[in-house]
Amino acid sequence: MREDDANALQVTVEEIRKFRKELLLMHGLLAEEMVQEHSILNQVAHRFHRKGLDRLWLDRELAPFMGTEMAEDALLLESYILDTLESMIVCRVDESPKQRACLLLGPTGVGKTTLIAKIAARYAYLVDPPTNVAICNLDQDKLGAQEQLQHYSEAMDIPLVTENDWQKDADLVYDLLLLDSAGIHPKRLDGLYGVIEKMKKSDYSLEVSLVLSAGMRESDMVYLMDQLNAFSIESFMITKLDETENISDMIRFLMDHPKPVRYLSVGQEIPEDLMVANAGYLVEKFMNRRDNNG
Repeated sequence: MREDDANALQVTVEEIRKFRKELLLMHGLLAEEMVQEHSILNQVAHRFHRKGLDRLWLDRELAPFMGTEMAEDALLLESYILDTLESMIVCRVDESPKQRACLLLGPTGVGKTTLIAKIAARYAYLVDPPTNVAICNLDQDKLGAQEQLQHYSEAMDIPLVTENDWQKDADLVYDLLLLDSAGIHPKRLDGLYGVIEKMKKSDYSLEVSLVLSAGMRESDMVYLMDQLNAFSIESFMITKLDETENISDMIRFLMDHPKPVRYLSVGQEIPEDLMVANAGYLVEKFMNRRDNNG
């Protein structure tokens, strides 16, 4: 293709993108007007917006019902929104791993170490058949991190291995290797690139999972995703659901980032307070939030 033709094509593509963006914006504005003019549609949209969902998204979902019998049934409309919301939150867990490694990334204080202990205990004792699981600490900076994992390892009789162990000892092969990392910091992240490269050369298939606290702001979660873009985050795990009533930011984030949620941490007990991720549970918790208007 000639350079002039390539430039012309690029201009055309940009124009199409711009037109599509304007069309979507116009559609959103039209939907907003339509829903606001209909008392029941507006009532339903207002209720969910008050809970924390994006009003533009709600209007676009509800506007197509204008002029239908369903537009006169608030309960049906609410059920539709809840079903749609639940379908947008992806939850999936593989409980039969085979030489799989899971690297947990997340900010300091999010509860990665305790979460790893819960997951390790689940696979070692609750999954049938039991899984050959080990824990590896990559956090050499956090005071007490190794001691905490050592305590969990001894209490649960689950191996705590070093990075050198699984790299150099061919006899140390596990069905599931859980990698605990330091809190997110540019200097610490540099070291993780090397770990990932070594993993790619090993017999383990690696999954990088981002650990998020249920009470985090949506903007902070988006910022983390941007920071960790080079790590190709494949899944999420959510902690501190027992400490948070309002998870609307989390719900909006999961709607916009359709990666599978693996596990939910709902308390301090190990492993009892670890749940296999369930979209219905998250939606129910979201709806149970108290607000100023009931």
